[in-house]
Amino acid sequence: SNDQYRASSGRLGLRSFSARYLAAIVLAVVAQVLRIPLPGQTIAPFIITYAPFIVISAMLGGLGPGLLTTMLCVLEGVFFSIEPFDSFVVSDLSSWIAISTLVVTGVTTSVLAERLKRSGVQLGETHRKTSAILESISDGFNAFDREWRYIYVNAAAAKMVGKPPEEMLGRNLWETWPHVADSPFGDAYRRAVAENVPVQVEAFYPDLF
Repeated sequence: SNDQYRASSGRLGLRSFSARYLAAIVLAVVAQVLRIPLPGQTIAPFIITYAPFIVISAMLGGLGPGLLTTMLCVLEGVFFSIEPFDSFVVSDLSSWIAISTLVVTGVTTSVLAERLKRSGVQLGETHRKTSAILESISDGFNAFDREWRYIYVNAAAAKMVGKPPEEMLGRNLWETWPHVADSPFGDAYRRAVAENVPVQVEAFYPDLF
């Protein structure tokens, strides 16, 4: 029951965590396999070789995986792509510049990806809380996009019109309710959108009866 649910959730989270870091390692390996095989690489090819895989890792996994891929790619680059080869010795300034640029790229991308990921989580939580509030109220609530298509219908609004929300989502308001456009409802909808103000209206709509 509840204990089983918590245990299941924990295992799911662990698998997700492991998958992100496994993907980070795999991306670093793929970056090395597909690296640009130029001896004594300049800064640009060095970045072009590894940076895309770092960006992908950061976008998929966030801060930790992005930094892991960055570290692995730097080690790979130093060992395989910077003279002297097969060594972790870095002897010239241009190589240090290339390494520093890659590190900065990786750290920056990873931090930005983590912030984006957290913003998405917070946005999703806010959306869930807002939906819960709208579903609990007794007033009908609809939301539309710029083309007047339904993008949200709460339970009260669906009950008022006698249609399930799934049937209304994506449909155009004026096509679904053809008499609305020239009715007080239509005037109220257009005014609310144009002036961005709440509008109250009481009227009779024949298609509902």
